[in-house]
Amino acid sequence: QASGSGVRTPACSKQLVWGRLRAMADDELVLSIDKCFWPKGVVRGLTPVLRTLGDKHGNLVAAAQPLKGQILVRGPADQIESAKDGLREIIQEHFPDAPIPDELGEGTQPLTGEDEAQELQGLKQELEGLKHELEGLEQNMGADPDAPNEVLAPKQKSFILAPTRSLRQAKPRSLQKVSKEEQQAAAKRLFKCVSGVLNGAFGTENAADCGDDVAAWSGTDKQIINEVHGSFLVACDALAAAVEAGAVPPQGILTLLGLREKFEAHGIRSSRLAWILKRYVCPQCEQPNKQGPRCQHCKGLGEIPCKRCSDTGVYRVQCRGCAGSGFSKGTSRKCPLCKGKGMHERGACNSCKGGKERPSCGHCEDGRPFCEPCLSGLQGDRELADQRARNRTHRAPGRHDADAHPPPQGVTIERCTPSQIAELRELYTREGMFYDVEAAWKVDNPRLTWQFHQRRRQLVEQMLGSEPHELTGFHGTLPENIIPICQNGFDRGKRGSAVGQIFGSGEYFAKSPDVSVSYCKGGAYMLVCRLCLGVESSNEDNSDGDHIWVPHTSYYVIASPFQILPLYIVKFEAPRFLEDHEPRCNMLEMVLESGTWTTKRPEKIEPVPCNKKCYMSRDSALVLWIGYLHAHLADEWLVEDVRTFITKHAQGYVEGMKILIVKGKFKKAHAVLAIPMPRDLVYRLNRLPFIENGKQRTVCVEDAHGSPEQACPKWIAGYCRGQNLRHTHPCWCSHPQHETERAHYSLEEIDLSSAKGNEIVCRFMDSAEYGFHDGMPDVVAVHAIRNQKLASCHEAFRKYLRQKHGDEPSVRELYHGTNNNILHTLRTHGLQPPSDCNASEACPVSGGKGLTTSLCNNTCKHCTEKHEWNRCHMFGLGIYLADVSAKSHRYCSQPEIVNGRRRFRMLVCSVLGHAFKLEGHLRKAEAMHDVPNARSLDLEELREMVEFCSDSSLSRAADKSDLLLVQGLGRGCRPGFSVFNSEYIAFHPHQCLPKYEITYEV
Repeated sequence: QASGSGVRTPACSKQLVWGRLRAMADDELVLSIDKCFWPKGVVRGLTPVLRTLGDKHGNLVAAAQPLKGQILVRGPADQIESAKDGLREIIQEHFPDAPIPDELGEGTQPLTGEDEAQELQGLKQELEGLKHELEGLEQNMGADPDAPNEVLAPKQKSFILAPTRSLRQAKPRSLQKVSKEEQQAAAKRLFKCVSGVLNGAFGTENAADCGDDVAAWSGTDKQIINEVHGSFLVACDALAAAVEAGAVPPQGILTLLGLREKFEAHGIRSSRLAWILKRYVCPQCEQPNKQGPRCQHCKGLGEIPCKRCSDTGVYRVQCRGCAGSGFSKGTSRKCPLCKGKGMHERGACNSCKGGKERPSCGHCEDGRPFCEPCLSGLQGDRELADQRARNRTHRAPGRHDADAHPPPQGVTIERCTPSQIAELRELYTREGMFYDVEAAWKVDNPRLTWQFHQRRRQLVEQMLGSEPHELTGFHGTLPENIIPICQNGFDRGKRGSAVGQIFGSGEYFAKSPDVSVSYCKGGAYMLVCRLCLGVESSNEDNSDGDHIWVPHTSYYVIASPFQILPLYIVKFEAPRFLEDHEPRCNMLEMVLESGTWTTKRPEKIEPVPCNKKCYMSRDSALVLWIGYLHAHLADEWLVEDVRTFITKHAQGYVEGMKILIVKGKFKKAHAVLAIPMPRDLVYRLNRLPFIENGKQRTVCVEDAHGSPEQACPKWIAGYCRGQNLRHTHPCWCSHPQHETERAHYSLEEIDLSSAKGNEIVCRFMDSAEYGFHDGMPDVVAVHAIRNQKLASCHEAFRKYLRQKHGDEPSVRELYHGTNNNILHTLRTHGLQPPSDCNASEACPVSGGKGLTTSLCNNTCKHCTEKHEWNRCHMFGLGIYLADVSAKSHRYCSQPEIVNGRRRFRMLVCSVLGHAFKLEGHLRKAEAMHDVPNARSLDLEELREMVEFCSDSSLSRAADKSDLLLVQGLGRGCRPGFSVFNSEYIAFHPHQCLPKYEITYEV
């Protein structure tokens, strides 16, 4: 559709379109197609096809008018003539049962005398057969003339078919000239005849008495009607015309609808009457509808004007310069911004696709209105769907699905915990920083995190085929740029605005923080970022890759801002000679002084799911699982509610009870009892009222150690920690097969001069400046471990931690030294936390291997003896790692001998989670030996186990952390009770991903 000026006009702007049509059209073609031939939803597909046809033939407009049963074509006569072939194809495709209109040249021709005789003979035979069939039917079922004409509306789907071929091919005659009163009386007699036949009051031969009435409505000659002995089918067709004209009252229509089930027996299931009556039936439930044949909300169009663009197809916003008036403020001149329009066009409207698709009417289906019960139910469903959509859109950033749409914008900047400060200071010291780290703040931006992981996934799928390498980079900048970077990421448009782009196009980061100090321009703040590396570029334009590594200056140049994730804001001790010129930013200082500053949306309250079924099968339980609890309620409130609940209903088991709150998507309570609770009481607690934050409800109470009939609720990322525990915190649930049973891996050698190779080698050798305890190491090779199954499990655990804490978990690369003969197992299945049972020599899996702990699950019949402390597992039954290679080398054994030198291999693992800093001495050597995970610790227990050097390390509770960081005390350590160098203890196998293997000789 086009105006005289050649500007595209949206199809949904009807008044504007037809106003222009009158001015531009030369001729008009009206193609009439009976409404009964219009399939359901045909208008939606027909409109763009007609628009394409009009564009193909120049200045031509074609539009469908379903209410009139017409297709209207306007334009020059020669163009209409050339478009007839296309119109014929369109009608054949979209109206397969309809005859081709005469105007297209292949329509039904007027019947000649011979044709009429043949048509009449065929109609006679058809009606005679129907008559004999009805007579046989009347003999089987007695006719009841007094049968009430009640509205019976059985639920019958799609009982209406297209009209018979004989009726489709017969060309309708023009109506005889009769008065309105005569037509009304004829309609009444036709209704009595048809309803009487359907009710069984009399036979179809009585239709012969209605010849004049049929002629008044159907246009069929009375002579033909009499010759076919009063065709009941033609009488139904005439009654359909009366219904369509409104000559039959609503009560009569309801009576006909009640007789629909008898249409099949009388051969009128595919008649025009059936098609007309379908308009008076609800399209949802197929019940009679009192709303009428046409929806009043959309006037039968089946679609409504687009509210977003006011049905223009163009999205407009109000001009801010003139506030929508079109005139400059205080003057009569036109606004120069909008040129007097008062609005600014922003392109095609997304809601109606630029006028191509109107929003559907929610009150009908293709113009047929829904009945009141169905409409009420559909509106309720839409409200629930809208609520779910709002929940998905406005859900908390930590709860957002990483594979869905990006989370809303927002950032949280909060002061780092003692463990994070310790890690940053170790990082700065290792990289040769000459200035002390005074303070640090953690940055969590869900939008930037989502973009970072989306880019990582893109690199894996489209470029690398494996997990990309990651680095830690330092970025120095002015204080005024810190907050904008944390909020919106790095801006491509500001590249080189301060110091240029001498080594190529991208964002610049330094391997050493000392290099970044000079770019702070006297400021005392810099950013620590996580960098993702794909393919290294070979030119300075950074066009054939995504990063540049500059070895002689130790610069990383990253092309895409999506491969950069700001992690920390670090305040360092600025050089004294720059103190007088130190730049300041009031906004940055205000944010950092607040301790915690956020622009995230408030967390949406999510209702808890339905209570789980209790499967407890053991006689008693020592630990109760109580859930689910609302995640937005404070832990202290929930502890008090759970304690009140158990005190009220099981008072004899409160003594010595400890309650821990565990947070995932929802919160759960673990009630650790000193007295075992019997099974029948646990089942009874499931039915008793539980008051949560003042509101009464029921809650699921279950044995926390599980039952064999129960699917494990603690199966996280393909593993349950209690699966190989028997004496400490066992899990007796049913567990599926391990995710890594069919895993395989490959080793990919890394160039030692590349960015990642250089970082691994330099960091490894930093702790060997004076050699290891048994000699000086020399790195021979570095290999990347490619195990897709382990990587997917590691990613699943990352998502779990993000959901648990509401922010992105910390990531660090740590060393793990072990027996080199079992590296194949570790590359395949990952690092595994030890069991709490000794390995039995009689066990076919764990026996005969010289192991101290069993490799079996807690279902093994041989490995049942509890594992006791024997100068092992000093800080719990976990996976031990170190941030210093010299410490992990002490645990490497079984080396190869190559040219008289010992060749070792050490793993570098990516470790996830928030760490709890433990700085002190054990009160007893075996105090923490049986700790199965960090979540099982509370502050009271820790104070009984550990003599802390200071209480500053207790700012984050251990049960809210994911792994332990045991701070090295150097010369202040006590052998057997504390450590010289720091070490980390993780308790989940997929928390640690073996990423690299360092081969070195000593």
